[in-house]
Amino acid sequence: MADAKLLLTSLTLFLMLVVLALEFSDYARPPKTGNILYSAPTGFDPSEENMSCSDGIDSLEEWRLPLTPDWLQDLAQDDPELVRHVCAEWLLPPSTGERRLLQPEREHYSQRGQSEFVDELLNHKTNGFFVEGGAFNGEELSNSLFFEKSRNWTGLLVEPNPSSFLSLLEKRRRAYMVNACLSPNTKPAILPFHLVRNYRGIIRLHGTDPQEGAELEILFTLPLNQITVDVFSIEYVVTNNQQASDRKLEIIKKYLVDSHGYRIVQIGEGEDVILKKF
Repeated sequence: MADAKLLLTSLTLFLMLVVLALEFSDYARPPKTGNILYSAPTGFDPSEENMSCSDGIDSLEEWRLPLTPDWLQDLAQDDPELVRHVCAEWLLPPSTGERRLLQPEREHYSQRGQSEFVDELLNHKTNGFFVEGGAFNGEELSNSLFFEKSRNWTGLLVEPNPSSFLSLLEKRRRAYMVNACLSPNTKPAILPFHLVRNYRGIIRLHGTDPQEGAELEILFTLPLNQITVDVFSIEYVVTNNQQASDRKLEIIKKYLVDSHGYRIVQIGEGEDVILKKF
């Protein structure tokens, strides 16, 4: 178990919608050349084509996280300066190359059928936008890959573990990617975390109740009175603790159902509860 530090940017849906509204104009376009999230090895050609995939990234020794000025930590999640910084220094654009999947013949990759259920729920909607927190390697147990491959969606893949993120880059996903966390606050922060290697690199934040996780804190940062999220799929099960799981589910219901007009459409036998806006 290793200690590390990682920028917990306020990459909430609100921030990303601000970015998308700008359509990555000159105001908010990631650099086409130069280092964004990693330092390139000798001989690597930082052309626009190469920067859209992971060619040339061979080891964690080549990895570099961008420096973040301390004053950014005082900015709100929708502050234009924070948007500029995230776009210029943290986001990697969607790949334009051919995907490199281990199982390209598969249609769905979800662990317990989440993508099939949501696809039916949205009437096979095309050209949508997803945000997947904890994207892992971009293929195994992915809830978003089906929509990207079969429904022409794009989105944001968030993965804090640098090792998993390298694997994610190698998949050449057609989505924006960031090696960071979804913040439990409405401002950026740098906090220590533990890499829990037995759980696929899932992190546990210091100060976060390990029985509850950070999902609820992240959920509460979303300004749902300003944006519309059609469907949420939220992990609510606390391993080996039914009481904590029930409490977490009740908080989700009270917040999204009672206060924001969502309806629970599925409580999975595994770990996720799926809610839809009506």
